Amino acid sequence: MKLNLIEQFLLIALDDDEGRFVTDTTYLYNGFAGAILMELAILDKIELQKKKVVVTGKPDTEEPVLDQSIKAIQNLKEGKTVGFWIGTFNANAKDIKEIVLQELIDKGILRREKGKIFWVIPYVKYPTDNPVPENKVRAQIQDIIMDQTEPEPRDLMLLSLIDVCELTREAFRSKEVFRKAGKRIVALTQPNALSNVLDPDIQKIHVAVMAATRSAVTASTTPMV
Repeated sequence: MKLNLIEQFLLIALDDDEGRFVTDTTYLYNGFAGAILMELAILDKIELQKKKVVVTGKPDTEEPVLDQSIKAIQNLKEGKTVGFWIGTFNANAKDIKEIVLQELIDKGILRREKGKIFWVIPYVKYPTDNPVPENKVRAQIQDIIMDQTEPEPRDLMLLSLIDVCELTREAFRSKEVFRKAGKRIVALTQPNALSNVLDPDIQKIHVAVMAATRSAVTASTTPMV
């Protein structure tokens, strides 16, 4: 079962048994925003022209979040920066999360359950029904960290998002893999290493998205003095 980058990122950030996210909305929502732009780049739907995001493909992915994002970018004729779209998608990330969760339910990967905190406060959780697709993603990126396989573009982008959104410990539960993950991700995302995996146009998007996402996360988590 093929998962897009947004779905992969969401599953990594979701506790399989508890069905609740292991990170706060700052990291989660900025991660969604970055994943949308990088998935569109992989699909050749957008590119950077004079530091502005420009649509190069039709909204025909048959995935609501991606097609709505293409239309949103297309509707602003003058073009906007990656940072602008990170902020825009972040602002709409709650709705994006619900759409992606429903897609994963429809695919039989997650299920929706209602619960109560202290038997009073209602909440909804999304435990895993079919762990196979997520386990394949986890195994693939673990093999990359341990130098057993070469990364594909989507793998590199997922690793970048895991790093910037501080999900490394959740993504790599083995102590051995976790100890190696930080340095390995840094090495994989150096310009020379990226150019071996990503086309130049996609690499430009990747670099811009990661810079904007890192900036957005830092701004949201830096305490005011």
